[in-house]
Amino acid sequence: MVVILPNELHELIIDELSYSFPELKSCSLVCKAWLPRSRYHLYRVARIGPRRVHGIEKERMPFFVRNFEASFAHTFGLPEINSCVQGLSLEYHIRDIFYNPPYLTLSPTLHELPRGKAVMRPKSSFIDLPFRRLTFIRAHWKLIDMLLGYTDVMNDIRLFEQILDRTHTLEHLVVESFCHFHMRRDILRSIAVHAPKLKILCLSEFRWFPSFSQLILEDIFDEWMIDFVSMNIPPLQLDRLCLRNFSSKGTNIIQLVILPSPCLDLRALRYLAMPAKDLLTALTSERFPDLGRELIHLTITNLNISGAFLRFTQCRIYQS
Repeated sequence: MVVILPNELHELIIDELSYSFPELKSCSLVCKAWLPRSRYHLYRVARIGPRRVHGIEKERMPFFVRNFEASFAHTFGLPEINSCVQGLSLEYHIRDIFYNPPYLTLSPTLHELPRGKAVMRPKSSFIDLPFRRLTFIRAHWKLIDMLLGYTDVMNDIRLFEQILDRTHTLEHLVVESFCHFHMRRDILRSIAVHAPKLKILCLSEFRWFPSFSQLILEDIFDEWMIDFVSMNIPPLQLDRLCLRNFSSKGTNIIQLVILPSPCLDLRALRYLAMPAKDLLTALTSERFPDLGRELIHLTITNLNISGAFLRFTQCRIYQS
């Protein structure tokens, strides 16, 4: 007697493999019934960035690059693929991949591969990505212009706002390597105004260098606050905030820019990740009395101070 399981049970099994991509690829080849659910997880996040391809003869590199870009555009142009994309990750680091010539039945070893290699940087401006449905974006700041097809270093903050304007369901945003702070570049204001449904914000490798005098900084912060308040827009009520790998040189961005920003409402924050030194300063200065009031998950990075800090932090959060 053959027992046929309902599709719901198949999908529950596949869901357990949502982050195991080799297993998902195998599931997608089992039968037609398993393909849609496997594809849903495989293409949930589109990762776009440079790739270094090994094993291509130099005379075939231009032909291979053209085929790669055409295949990339064709894949994300298919409705059954495009409809699965919920997140977009713009990667800056180069990934290494190996080209397997189609006439080989077995994967060649490194010694058997040709010595040629090429770095390909796919452009996504000609791809109709489903921005309206995106719930997650991870963007390295140097690649912001890649989504819109042109480079404008002087107005890259405006390019960033245009990307946010194209999304209507964005809840999770990761921004990496933003360093061009000055009078007209309050990135937190841009996020609050153009991504009002955001719940999770992760900022990584931010820096403001060289540092200005305190008087100049106060003038900049005052203008930022006046500009944001004049818009009559409520601050973002974040559920999670992650701050990591901030530069210790120049202006202390966490203490002077992020935590006191009128663009962020941190009173309902339930998850916080922050370097130990900045967390200690924030809790001892009493400038942010609502920080930690609703926390249920605290991640402390760069922990190189005594255990007394941990005891103080625990008491401070419980008292809040």
